Amino acid sequence: MTLNPTTPEGRTELRRLHAECVAAAEGTWAVSGGGDYSVVKSMWNDDGGGDCDITGAINEPDAELIVAAVNSLPALLDALDEAECEIERQRGDLVIERRRANAAEAALDRVRKYAREQRSMAEELHSIDRPYDALPYDNTATALERIIGDRT
Repeated sequence: MTLNPTTPEGRTELRRLHAECVAAAEGTWAVSGGGDYSVVKSMWNDDGGGDCDITGAINEPDAELIVAAVNSLPALLDALDEAECEIERQRGDLVIERRRANAAEAALDRVRKYAREQRSMAEELHSIDRPYDALPYDNTATALERIIGDRT
Protein backbone atom coordinates (compact mmCIF):
# COMPACT_ATOMS: atom_id res chain seq x y z
CA MET A 1 0.00 0.00 0.00
CA THR A 2 1.41 3.37 -1.02
CA LEU A 3 0.17 6.41 0.85
CA ASN A 4 0.48 9.92 -0.50
CA PRO A 5 1.17 12.30 2.42
CA THR A 6 0.63 15.29 0.13
CA THR A 7 -3.12 14.63 0.08
CA PRO A 8 -5.51 15.07 3.01
CA GLU A 9 -6.68 11.49 2.54
CA GLY A 10 -3.10 10.16 2.64
CA ARG A 11 -2.36 12.10 5.82
CA THR A 12 -5.57 10.81 7.41
CA GLU A 13 -4.56 7.23 6.62
CA LEU A 14 -1.03 7.80 7.98
CA ARG A 15 -2.52 9.20 11.19
CA ARG A 16 -4.79 6.17 11.48
CA LEU A 17 -1.88 3.77 10.97
CA HIS A 18 0.27 5.66 13.47
CA ALA A 19 -2.56 5.63 16.02
CA GLU A 20 -3.00 1.87 15.56
CA CYS A 21 0.72 1.36 16.02
CA VAL A 22 0.78 3.46 19.19
CA ALA A 23 -2.41 1.84 20.54
CA ALA A 24 -1.05 -1.66 19.95
CA ALA A 25 1.34 -1.18 22.84
CA GLU A 26 1.56 2.04 24.78
CA GLY A 27 5.10 3.27 24.96
CA THR A 28 7.86 5.06 23.11
CA TRP A 29 10.00 4.01 20.19
CA ALA A 30 13.77 4.03 20.78
CA VAL A 31 17.07 2.67 19.47
CA SER A 32 18.58 -0.12 21.51
CA GLY A 33 21.93 -1.83 21.24
CA GLY A 34 25.60 -1.47 21.59
CA GLY A 35 26.90 -3.24 18.52
CA ASP A 36 23.82 -4.74 16.95
CA TYR A 37 21.12 -2.09 16.93
CA SER A 38 17.39 -2.55 16.80
CA VAL A 39 14.28 -0.46 17.13
CA VAL A 40 12.43 -1.25 20.31
CA LYS A 41 9.17 -0.09 21.73
CA SER A 42 8.94 0.28 25.48
CA MET A 43 5.66 -1.21 26.54
CA TRP A 44 3.99 -0.91 29.91
CA ASN A 45 0.83 -2.58 31.02
CA ASP A 46 -0.76 -3.89 34.22
CA ASP A 47 1.73 -6.77 34.36
CA GLY A 48 4.78 -4.53 34.18
CA GLY A 49 6.72 -3.70 31.10
CA GLY A 50 9.64 -4.27 28.89
CA ASP A 51 11.05 -3.60 25.47
CA CYS A 52 9.54 -5.16 22.38
CA ASP A 53 12.06 -5.61 19.56
CA ILE A 54 10.45 -4.22 16.41
CA THR A 55 13.14 -4.68 13.74
CA GLY A 56 15.70 -7.18 14.87
CA ALA A 57 19.37 -6.38 14.25
CA ILE A 58 19.95 -3.46 11.87
CA ASN A 59 22.63 -0.80 11.57
CA GLU A 60 22.48 2.25 13.83
CA PRO A 61 21.66 4.89 11.15
CA ASP A 62 18.69 2.81 9.94
CA ALA A 63 17.46 2.36 13.49
CA GLU A 64 17.81 6.10 14.22
CA LEU A 65 15.93 6.95 11.01
CA ILE A 66 13.05 4.60 11.80
CA VAL A 67 12.69 5.92 15.34
CA ALA A 68 12.89 9.54 14.20
CA ALA A 69 10.30 8.94 11.47
CA VAL A 70 7.82 7.19 13.76
CA ASN A 71 8.20 9.68 16.60
CA SER A 72 8.01 12.79 14.38
CA LEU A 73 5.23 11.60 12.04
CA PRO A 74 2.34 13.38 13.86
CA ALA A 75 4.21 16.71 13.90
CA LEU A 76 5.16 16.36 10.24
CA LEU A 77 1.58 15.59 9.24
CA ASP A 78 0.35 18.59 11.24
CA ALA A 79 2.92 20.79 9.51
CA LEU A 80 1.73 19.55 6.12
CA ASP A 81 -1.88 20.34 7.06
CA GLU A 82 -0.89 23.83 8.19
CA ALA A 83 1.09 24.41 4.99
CA GLU A 84 -1.87 23.29 2.90
CA CYS A 85 -4.15 25.71 4.78
CA GLU A 86 -1.66 28.53 4.22
CA ILE A 87 -1.50 27.72 0.50
CA GLU A 88 -5.29 27.85 0.27
CA ARG A 89 -5.32 31.18 2.15
CA GLN A 90 -2.70 32.56 -0.23
CA ARG A 91 -4.73 31.37 -3.22
CA GLY A 92 -7.76 33.18 -1.83
CA ASP A 93 -5.69 36.34 -1.37
CA LEU A 94 -4.42 36.00 -4.94
CA VAL A 95 -7.98 35.76 -6.28
CA ILE A 96 -8.91 38.93 -4.38
CA GLU A 97 -5.81 40.75 -5.67
CA ARG A 98 -6.60 39.68 -9.26
CA ARG A 99 -10.12 41.04 -8.89
CA ARG A 100 -8.75 44.32 -7.57
CA ALA A 101 -6.21 44.51 -10.40
CA ASN A 102 -8.91 43.80 -12.97
CA ALA A 103 -11.14 46.48 -11.44
CA ALA A 104 -8.26 48.97 -11.50
CA GLU A 105 -7.52 48.15 -15.15
CA ALA A 106 -11.18 48.61 -16.00
CA ALA A 107 -11.19 52.00 -14.26
CA LEU A 108 -8.06 53.04 -16.17
CA ASP A 109 -9.68 51.96 -19.42
CA ARG A 110 -12.70 54.16 -18.62
CA VAL A 111 -10.43 57.13 -17.87
CA ARG A 112 -8.50 56.52 -21.12
CA LYS A 113 -11.76 56.39 -23.07
CA TYR A 114 -12.94 59.64 -21.47
CA ALA A 115 -9.58 61.31 -22.22
CA ARG A 116 -9.85 60.20 -25.88
CA GLU A 117 -13.39 61.62 -26.04
CA GLN A 118 -12.14 64.94 -24.62
CA ARG A 119 -9.24 64.97 -27.08
CA SER A 120 -11.64 64.21 -29.96
CA MET A 121 -13.92 67.09 -28.95
CA ALA A 122 -10.92 69.41 -28.82
CA GLU A 123 -9.81 68.29 -32.30
CA GLU A 124 -13.28 68.96 -33.70
CA LEU A 125 -13.19 72.47 -32.28
CA HIS A 126 -9.68 73.01 -33.67
CA SER A 127 -10.90 71.82 -37.09
CA ILE A 128 -13.53 74.58 -37.17
CA ASP A 129 -11.05 77.26 -36.01
CA ARG A 130 -12.27 77.52 -32.41
CA PRO A 131 -8.98 76.92 -30.53
CA TYR A 132 -10.04 78.76 -27.40
CA ASP A 133 -13.19 76.69 -27.11
CA ALA A 134 -11.00 73.56 -27.48
CA LEU A 135 -8.73 74.48 -24.55
CA PRO A 136 -10.89 72.98 -21.75
CA TYR A 137 -11.14 69.70 -23.64
CA ASP A 138 -7.41 69.63 -24.47
CA ASN A 139 -6.48 70.49 -20.90
CA THR A 140 -8.81 67.86 -19.44
CA ALA A 141 -7.47 65.16 -21.79
CA THR A 142 -3.85 66.12 -21.05
CA ALA A 143 -4.43 66.18 -17.28
CA LEU A 144 -6.10 62.76 -17.32
CA GLU A 145 -3.35 61.27 -19.48
CA ARG A 146 -0.69 62.61 -17.13
CA ILE A 147 -2.49 61.34 -14.04
CA ILE A 148 -2.73 57.79 -15.37
CA GLY A 149 0.79 57.86 -16.82
CA ASP A 150 -0.08 57.88 -20.52
CA ARG A 151 1.63 61.24 -21.06
CA THR A 152 4.62 62.85 -19.41
